Amino acid sequence: MLLPAPTPTCVLFGLGDTLLQEHTFDLVTGIDTLIQDRPHSAALALEFQTELTRSHETDGEILLAEWLLWRLPELEQSVQQLETLIWPKIVELAPTEHVETALGYLAARAIPMGVVSNAPFSGRILAGELSRHELLRHFRFVLSSADIGQRKPGTAILHQRRPRNAPAPELNPGRRSITTGTLVTASRKEGIAGRARA
Repeated sequence: MLLPAPTPTCVLFGLGDTLLQEHTFDLVTGIDTLIQDRPHSAALALEFQTELTRSHETDGEILLAEWLLWRLPELEQSVQQLETLIWPKIVELAPTEHVETALGYLAARAIPMGVVSNAPFSGRILAGELSRHELLRHFRFVLSSADIGQRKPGTAILHQRRPRNAPAPELNPGRRSITTGTLVTASRKEGIAGRARA
């Protein structure tokens, strides 16, 4: 006899290829928006991707805008200004089919939701993209791995009690949380229920 599954205490979504599908990712064009030197932009993109790959080997994450300001100190912009400028030149995303229906189903049952995403961009930028697609209203917070410097499946990102850009009180994953997107592995002692993939 099958028993009904317990209602989750919260649902944590990945962003890329879960909530939104990536249509374009062009790092060279984004960097070239800043310096108008295509060969130099291509070299910088390759350098960043190499460092990013090295960082990912230990579940680390690098915020692209901070890295660009370190490499190009002549840019007289803040991290926030830089991200806002280059994001739409680099990435084009569109909502995953039926995602609004799925989110509406969870929202109607008052199940809290958040976004925990691996990305070299801030949660502020990701929240803005969700807002552009009229999806942000469903989420209590949007947290990027670049906000804390660690990616999933590392568990530190899941234990941030107050994400920097959280628009509402904290949503603390418990033993009945569900994660979608990237595989998450953790022990019950750490407060995350085993493994989940969706």
